[in-house]
Amino acid sequence: MKTILIISPESWGEHFVSKHHYALELARRGHRVLFLGPPERIKGIILEKIKTRQGDIEIVRSGVVMRGLRFLFPVIKSFIERRWLNALERVAEAKIDCVWSFENSRFYDLSFAGQRLKIYHQVDLNQNFNPLTAAETADIVFCTSNVIRQKLSAVSGKIHKINHGVSDDVLNQFEDGVEQIEAGSAVKAAYVGNLDIPYLDIALFSSIIHSHPDITFLLVGGYDKSNNCYRALNAYPNVIWYGRVSPGKVGKILAGVDITLLVYRADEFRDQLSNPHKLMEYLSSGKVCVATYTDEYADKRNLIQMADSQAEFKRVFNQTVSNIHVENSIEKKNARKSFARENTYSKQFERINLLLIDSGLSPLE
Repeated sequence: MKTILIISPESWGEHFVSKHHYALELARRGHRVLFLGPPERIKGIILEKIKTRQGDIEIVRSGVVMRGLRFLFPVIKSFIERRWLNALERVAEAKIDCVWSFENSRFYDLSFAGQRLKIYHQVDLNQNFNPLTAAETADIVFCTSNVIRQKLSAVSGKIHKINHGVSDDVLNQFEDGVEQIEAGSAVKAAYVGNLDIPYLDIALFSSIIHSHPDITFLLVGGYDKSNNCYRALNAYPNVIWYGRVSPGKVGKILAGVDITLLVYRADEFRDQLSNPHKLMEYLSSGKVCVATYTDEYADKRNLIQMADSQAEFKRVFNQTVSNIHVENSIEKKNARKSFARENTYSKQFERINLLLIDSGLSPLE
């Protein structure tokens, strides 16, 4: 068993993404996992144990290490962060074997971890503060897209692409039943995710909804009624707002729809939208996905119905609706589910371990 510190820009909560799932996978394999989220307004370091089905996760609660730290000379900054890491080890009463960071706004100079295994893992381009320093000072680097790999390759040749994963729980939840959707339309389409993100193409979404009053659109995810999305789409009678729901309910909702949606401003933010995490969950459901341009799936047209530009999206959506029975055939559903099963977090973790071994580093078996 090893003790692994995961540094995450997102807290431990109901909404799980890559860093949370890797933490759970490590716990399932018997490792001790310390999960550090964003700084809190507290003094000192507190460990809070969370019990999960996979094993215990220890949440590291800590305040800001030191205000203005990024303005100090790198050697002084690393010394102060190393002192914080030593303090965490004293609280945990254990030596930390690995620092696995999904962050590049804090602790981005990973040399503070000394001789411990140092992993930098960039899963999107929203985290874009000090990625080059993080990549350069890590022992090994993982990323989820060719776009990120190309940007980091300027400072490191030890970069490996690992696709987004899907948890076994997500795969299994589609067998747990179907959400009863109170809607009269024969075809139902769903978008799952934060409805207030700036990348959502609200104008395109509104146009699609307006053009298809015969289709029910399910919006699943957090939103603020004062923001643009709610104000633009709330007037449509064929929209159902679910808000935030549990992961288990997401599976049941997707099991009851016909189409899943990615409606992003891909023409403007192509790099940032090169590989959305939610697409793996969509594929797990087996249902056809109509998507704006997504780089990592440009060579996987058998899995999604993808528009090469915003202008093409309506045509692709209309064509998919007209051929919904073909697009949701057993054969096509199975192909999507098969791709998802080949990219579970368990399998991604095994790939990571092999890459650690190939790089002459200690695996996290």
